[in-house]
Amino acid sequence: MIITGFTLVQRTKLEIELNFKKQASISLISVIISGIISITLAYNNFGVWALVFQSILMNVISLVLYFYFNPIIYSFNDVSKKSFIHMFKFGGNLTLSALIQAIYQNSFSFLIGKNINTTALGIYNKSNQFTLMPISVLTSVVNRVTYPVFSKYQNDNEFLQNAHLRYLKYFSYCIFPVFFTLAALSKEFVILVLGEKWIDAVDIIKLLCFAYILYPFTVINMTLFQVKNRTSLFLRIDLVSKMLSFMFLYFLIRYGIKGVCYTIIISQILQFTISIVFSSKLLKSNFITFFKGIFFSLIYFVIFYFIALEVSSLVHVAILKILVSLFISLLSIILLLFKDKFILKN
Repeated sequence: MIITGFTLVQRTKLEIELNFKKQASISLISVIISGIISITLAYNNFGVWALVFQSILMNVISLVLYFYFNPIIYSFNDVSKKSFIHMFKFGGNLTLSALIQAIYQNSFSFLIGKNINTTALGIYNKSNQFTLMPISVLTSVVNRVTYPVFSKYQNDNEFLQNAHLRYLKYFSYCIFPVFFTLAALSKEFVILVLGEKWIDAVDIIKLLCFAYILYPFTVINMTLFQVKNRTSLFLRIDLVSKMLSFMFLYFLIRYGIKGVCYTIIISQILQFTISIVFSSKLLKSNFITFFKGIFFSLIYFVIFYFIALEVSSLVHVAILKILVSLFISLLSIILLLFKDKFILKN
């Protein structure tokens, strides 16, 4: 973590410049070199220390490469007290919000283990892990692009509104198929990846797919508050949303692990609605416009979700069922892109 902190300025500068190619090259070189050395150490009976050295080496190599490709060295003379106070206020709200988010996420596991049982806790944690993994990766990648782009035009509300709508629309083309396909294939996924003993996780994964489907759009909406230097509003929205979520959890946890999933569904819908209303006010636009940005895509992919369920029900081999569902999902995206291309031409 300490080594990673030394590359923060270099990485941030590359992100501002939208130079993701150089970042990818540095990451790839670091992973390959550290991986080779780690495997060599493992073959020479270093045991778990091979993994420790791999992690340290990867960060050290990244540090060297970042300073080689982007040699920026600052001194304390470059620090402005005024800028520091401004950035501290800006980042302080985000840090506090991240802390609240961490407490919020971990508290669900604690409350499930305390109020239900450890079996339910294991099922929830494993289901949550597999559901959040694809969405976290996609959201992180998109957010790393949207934030620097939006920041360049932070005073141009018209540009931000149009760009925001485009990101919501095209991001929905990725998010909805991923979640609806995972929901449709939850049983096959659990049996193939986790085994029959985890069959109770099928319904939970399905519910969590519907719970987190709006999460990426909430993140994009909340990014606008950072762009507009309204992190205090960012923090208040986050805090209110989490408090309401705990209120729902208090009433729904009595229904077991599914009650927890229903709590997440309600809280995600609520936070998405709040974020989109306030972000539209921030850009001085009609929030209905933002809803329309993803509403058509949502209805469109819901229809394909039921088509995928019906078609895959005719197939009884798990692998074939997965391939059929993936084909239908890919076909739905291609048709939507052709529709957009046709509209643009006319």
